[in-house]
Amino acid sequence: SDAEPDARAALAAAVGGFLELLCRERAVSQPGDALDRALFPLLLILVHDESAIVACAALAALAACGDEAPGLEKCLAPHHVDKIALSLTDLATSRHWRVRAAACHAAPALAPCCASEAQREAVASLLKALAIDAVAEVRLRAAIDGAACAHRFADEVLGLVAALGSSQKSRERECAARWAEALGCALETIPEPERSRVEAGAAACAAGLAADDAQSVRLAS
Repeated sequence: SDAEPDARAALAAAVGGFLELLCRERAVSQPGDALDRALFPLLLILVHDESAIVACAALAALAACGDEAPGLEKCLAPHHVDKIALSLTDLATSRHWRVRAAACHAAPALAPCCASEAQREAVASLLKALAIDAVAEVRLRAAIDGAACAHRFADEVLGLVAALGSSQKSRERECAARWAEALGCALETIPEPERSRVEAGAAACAAGLAADDAQSVRLAS
């Protein structure tokens, strides 16, 4: 409730630090424990803060939990994943482009936790929406983070790249080229047999776009 965004941003970073600690040291939470009583509700409030500085800090803290094993899988229960997935989907329509980019950056941390069809659909819809965002920085963030989700979302990512690559809009085909490039850079993080499938899909997309009628698409590929 502090009036200063910087103070709330610092709180968001602290909450993220506690969450990282829980991920390293404990099993999946149970309803009614400390995560449910205090930490998680506060995190949800902060990611939806009216200040972009605060929301981005909270989302960055969430994203950081996926940087090292075991990640969020270690402590989040399905009801936590549901709420975070819904929050990220909501934030994809934020009026602040930095918040939209930060929401996308949190997706790879959440991806390993998504077991249900609804959870997977929420993350996939986030990537799809931000892949064609009006702001170039957000589109680039979506490509990088979408590629980082490919080890768990290969079908969804390849489907999105194929749809973008066959779009009538040259800007969307440019996006497909960026995604194909990002997937190529992320191949080492994707285990077999998905790696070969993703590699083939990205290569086919890039090859097709290299001969595109639009010069901007050819340059992007």
